Amino acid sequence: MNTSKYLKEENNMKNLKLFFIVEVMFFAFVIFNINHVYAEDLLIFDQEVQVKESPIFDKSLQSNEIKDVKLKNIKAKDTQANDIQVKDVEAKDIQVNNIEVKDTKDIQVSSKKIAIGLKFDKTSVKELKFKSNGLSISNDVSTKVISTDKIFTAKPLQFVYVDENSDTESSSDFIFAESVDKFKNASLDNKYTTQIKDAVGIYDSKNNLIITIPAKSDIYFISNDLSPIEVFDKKYRGGLKFINNNSMLTVINYLYVEDYLLGVVSKEMVSSWNLEALKAQAIAARSFAYSNYNKFSKYGFNLTDDTRSQAYGGFSAETDNTTKAVNETKGIVGYYEGKIAELIYNASSGGKTESSQNIWLSKIPYLIAQDDPYSIGNPYDNWSFSVTSSEIENIFKKRGKYIGTLQNVTIDDITSQGYVIKMTFNGSISSQTLKKDEIRGLFGSSKLKSLKFAMTNSSGTYNFSGSGYGHGIGMSQYGAKSMADKGYNYTQILEFYYPGVKLEQIK
Repeated sequence: MNTSKYLKEENNMKNLKLFFIVEVMFFAFVIFNINHVYAEDLLIFDQEVQVKESPIFDKSLQSNEIKDVKLKNIKAKDTQANDIQVKDVEAKDIQVNNIEVKDTKDIQVSSKKIAIGLKFDKTSVKELKFKSNGLSISNDVSTKVISTDKIFTAKPLQFVYVDENSDTESSSDFIFAESVDKFKNASLDNKYTTQIKDAVGIYDSKNNLIITIPAKSDIYFISNDLSPIEVFDKKYRGGLKFINNNSMLTVINYLYVEDYLLGVVSKEMVSSWNLEALKAQAIAARSFAYSNYNKFSKYGFNLTDDTRSQAYGGFSAETDNTTKAVNETKGIVGYYEGKIAELIYNASSGGKTESSQNIWLSKIPYLIAQDDPYSIGNPYDNWSFSVTSSEIENIFKKRGKYIGTLQNVTIDDITSQGYVIKMTFNGSISSQTLKKDEIRGLFGSSKLKSLKFAMTNSSGTYNFSGSGYGHGIGMSQYGAKSMADKGYNYTQILEFYYPGVKLEQIK
């Protein structure tokens, strides 16, 4: 197999990169006439370009500095910009449509990327198929086209053997990429001197192994035209990263934070709700993402796609209304005493929010207990469920806790807001005392919807009745909806639920 056929599309990507650079330059000249602009996700057409001293595509562009470029007859539409420095631009006949700019901060906030764990640890996969419009590899500095195929398979590889003297002009097997700009000939057979353990291999639709990368790498895979990649029956913006961990693949979606939020707000709040509530949700989600950025760094990514972080559905989950909410609050986060605030939220407080130290361990000044009249009159006002003594005994048994025959259950501590924070389960062999979130964890959050509940015992059957859904800390999503419906804007909503927090553009 000739490796060069997998790299022959590089010239096309050079042109794509050139077009990317061109649009940023006219955007800077027409709108700002400044030396520093920032660019990302650009769309251009009808271009006639003259370029002098333009950087070639596959050089590492650490500073992204371009000089002495002449542009003619360029039209642009819906342009965003990020991370390109431009000087000495000369342009003519430029038409620009649908660009809304308030100040330079509006185009600086999209440069931050985030890695979202889709499959990891116990959910890691042996292999997976994904679909994209061609395949390129990137590391945020350089990008190269690898294939124009549409369907690919990623697999963990125990060993790969690499020819350190190769220049990747040809190979009878496949290529190994240490970086986007450094390829080596490689084989699964022991015919080269260097052994690479636990690599990741990418196969094309004909099951040809076309490229391998180290077990852990900065390299990620994107579509040639930057369109969403499909994996696990969902489409995702950005690209995919893979980690080979003990012959199982950790699968990561790597994309811009603002693009990530497009797939969060629609999963965390009903997209048909009042736009001001959705904006409040967008800012809370953005603040959460930044304040918890390294929460899962030990796994090789930043956040998960579920309620351990924030629910995230990728491109497939996006809606027009939630996208509008994200875009119209672009870059806005909550700050408290100079640091990005952790804007925790829940479905419904049941009429009273709770302070952070009563549910978790730490006291956070802006996550306080207060009356929440806006969280009354929603589907979670009243809920109930029942569980028998034997069912409780079995729950503990499955957890390795043998209490014997359950004799009684007591509520030992309740906060001033009515949240139960300590319970004891007394058995004939032993007793188990649970505190705070451990209580919901015993029965499951779908049954014991909140800790704001009362309990009765009827002949060995324990009946729980309560209000609210979630931990009750921070913003109530149903409360935000109610406030928005009453005419409050997103700033007023957030100021109510997070006293002392100031909304600012991210610094």
